Amino acid sequence: MNKTLLLIICDFLLLNLLALTRWDKVEPPAAHKPPVPEVSANTTRPSNDLADMLKLALEQEQATRNQLQQRLQFAEADSQTRAQTLAQLQSQKSQLESNLKQSQTTAQDLSQRYASATKQVADAKQQQDALTAAIKNIEAEKAQIVGEKAQIIAEKSKLAQELQQRQQAIATLEQQKTAVTQQASNLATSVRVAQAEKDLLRDQMEKQMQAALAAKQAELEKQQQALADLEKQRQAVAAQAAQFATAAKVAETERNLLRENLTDLKKTVEVVQKEKEQLQSQTARLSEGVGQLAVKSGELAKEIRENTPINMNLMFSEFLSNRVDVAVSAQQSVIFGSGDRSRETKSILVYDGRNVMAIVHITDTPFSLSTPLGMDRVLARVAKPPQVLGSGALTFITADPRLAVIPVSMQQALAIGVKMYPVAKNPFKFTEAVLVNRGGRHYGEVEFKLDSKTPDYVKMKNRIISSVLNGEFSPSTGDIVLSKTGEFLGVMVNSDYCAVLRTFETLPGYTFDERTTTDMVRNRLVELNTKLTRLPFALQ
Repeated sequence: MNKTLLLIICDFLLLNLLALTRWDKVEPPAAHKPPVPEVSANTTRPSNDLADMLKLALEQEQATRNQLQQRLQFAEADSQTRAQTLAQLQSQKSQLESNLKQSQTTAQDLSQRYASATKQVADAKQQQDALTAAIKNIEAEKAQIVGEKAQIIAEKSKLAQELQQRQQAIATLEQQKTAVTQQASNLATSVRVAQAEKDLLRDQMEKQMQAALAAKQAELEKQQQALADLEKQRQAVAAQAAQFATAAKVAETERNLLRENLTDLKKTVEVVQKEKEQLQSQTARLSEGVGQLAVKSGELAKEIRENTPINMNLMFSEFLSNRVDVAVSAQQSVIFGSGDRSRETKSILVYDGRNVMAIVHITDTPFSLSTPLGMDRVLARVAKPPQVLGSGALTFITADPRLAVIPVSMQQALAIGVKMYPVAKNPFKFTEAVLVNRGGRHYGEVEFKLDSKTPDYVKMKNRIISSVLNGEFSPSTGDIVLSKTGEFLGVMVNSDYCAVLRTFETLPGYTFDERTTTDMVRNRLVELNTKLTRLPFALQ
């Protein structure tokens, strides 16, 4: 019980005392009775009883008030709703104290205002009933909190059991990792062997082609030399024919024979020429085949690179060296002016084929969907110290109401050599992904599964093994998820589901910048929260 209830009881006792008192004129006492003792007996004794009764009631009400005060303080620390209830009770208390002061100032004229005092007592009784109901509600909320605490303890025990199961699976995952590493090594060896065989085949074909060309060239030179020799012999025969006129018939016969040999020699030269052309054609086709083989080898190498997982240590090292600083600030109007609210985090640059963006979760910004506060003069900045890559608006995307992006200049990113992670063309090529937590302190492989009810999300298993010997850790909101080939897969929207992002299509009208008003920010946050509540419960 509090001071208000105590004052109500005192007023009630005072009214009863006044009602039971005989205000009419007392009849004169009999002659044989002493008047003084009788008057004393009629006045002093009831006053003492009333004082004792009031004192006892005050002590009981004081003890009850202390207990109630402790409960109210505990309830005020637990819940904002209870704080509001206590504020209302405090207001009622002040009102009742004011009523009590008015009752004390008008106590001398109580007989004339008896009806008004009776009404105040009735109102105080209603307020007492309301206070009793509020206390019962507080007790019920306390019991609910105790039940929630017991449920949390049970969930904690369940998580401990799951932790033991994850520790038992560490050895199995390590064996699988060793096997995959060995397969990758064998595949790399096979690629090197295939490359060496291709180089050897190309060298052999070139040597054979050069040898065939050299043989044909030598044969052609021999035939030309024979033709020259025959020409010399013909000249010698002609000279002998001039000298020996008497042997004309013999010379004519020899000349005809030489002509026939010359015709055969020309035919032989033509055949050699045709063979040379065929050899050149074969050489061209061979060169074309070598080019096609080189193209196919390049395609094979590209396919091998796209299907060969990257070492997680190299991927994590590259991730740390290519992170950028993201800062989002806004001004919130308060009672006595305005206050600056800002949040800073680290993210990566993602390229969707058209634009380069830095992506953040709403928990890394000054905004909140659960408590939409009005803010204005929003400014987002992306930097790779000391270079600023982008500065301006913060825009929410259609993939999930909790994800926002900041545009970045591609030229500046290329100028300073920051890697822009491409979105995964085939995000479901592997059954595992590489997850890096938002602080950049842990990373590891995690298995994910598809769900037909949520086609734009994948469910991550709560079992990740760190490659830096940091022990086990679980996915959390805002973590970055990469494919095993180093492409960007998505962002964890809660501790279980990852939003798979293929494009950064933005929501029209959901861009916050320096020209955004307080009402617009509040209304847009309320609408985003409505979109979130419409998602399946597991995604919320």
